[in-house]
Amino acid sequence: MIIKTRETPILLQQEEALKRRLPASHPHYEDLSYSIAKGRKGHAGEKQVDYEVSFLPDRDYLMFQDLRLMVGSKRAFQIDLLILSPHLAILIETKNIYGKLFFDRFSKQVIRTYKNKQEGFPNPILQGRKHQSLFQEWLVTHQFSRMPVEHLVAIGDPATIVETNDNAIFQKVLHAAHIPDKILELHEGTAQALLNSNATEQLSKLLLDKHTVYYTDVLKKYRVDPSQLIEGVLCPNCQLPGMARGHSAWHCSGCGGRSKDAHVQAVRDYLLLFGSITNEQCRRFLKLSSPDTAKRILTSLKLPYRGLYKDRTYLLWDTPPSI
Repeated sequence: MIIKTRETPILLQQEEALKRRLPASHPHYEDLSYSIAKGRKGHAGEKQVDYEVSFLPDRDYLMFQDLRLMVGSKRAFQIDLLILSPHLAILIETKNIYGKLFFDRFSKQVIRTYKNKQEGFPNPILQGRKHQSLFQEWLVTHQFSRMPVEHLVAIGDPATIVETNDNAIFQKVLHAAHIPDKILELHEGTAQALLNSNATEQLSKLLLDKHTVYYTDVLKKYRVDPSQLIEGVLCPNCQLPGMARGHSAWHCSGCGGRSKDAHVQAVRDYLLLFGSITNEQCRRFLKLSSPDTAKRILTSLKLPYRGLYKDRTYLLWDTPPSI
């Protein structure tokens, strides 16, 4: 049973918003485009693993997709997929890397060969082991110390070839299609259930409650000054900025397109880039002259907010994310 579903990663949403608002001439535009392509590929690999594990019996497993937890006040760790049962917890680290991967037992490095080019990658087994240790510490902190924790690495692309000089690697690194069988094998290898139904439910609620969102200052990351951003409502048809607000719709002077809700993406772009928006900021970014129109737009989106009336600030999240 899926308890926490996977959404498009916040960083990927932020980068896509920035690309819509950044002139192609910006010196970091290509870096941004590369990061977006990489993020989309990684997200696709994670969804492939989600699909494969969806065939596990709902009654036996709880699934938490894209879970971020804190140990103490400063140490955060991201779990691509957590499989929880009364018997054990399994952390799955997903990698969607093309080509041939060689896991070297001596250097602990992963070497990717693709199009006759070799490059080194961080070893996902070591990363999984680190997350395993952090999650065990997190469980102890919240009085679930008896829960055993395993970790696996799922290769999302079935065409990726995995090679190694240590066959034990294949106990940890598997293609996505083989992950469900490995989970069943690990489950059967546990002696007994350590959590009853009440404790499992308590842990499940605690995981949801302790999940945190991470907000990246993408303008700072790509060295973008806010003055360099393309403002205005983008036309859904031709992407030309500066659609004009009519009586009940937005109109594009470039292609003649018309849209009733083109402002939704514009407001969301601003929120993804800055985290919050006021009536004044909305008017400036959407090129509106009327505070009442801006108020109607922001109110209609049913965003969380703080403050009252004219001092109201609208937010992207109910709970402020960590930075």
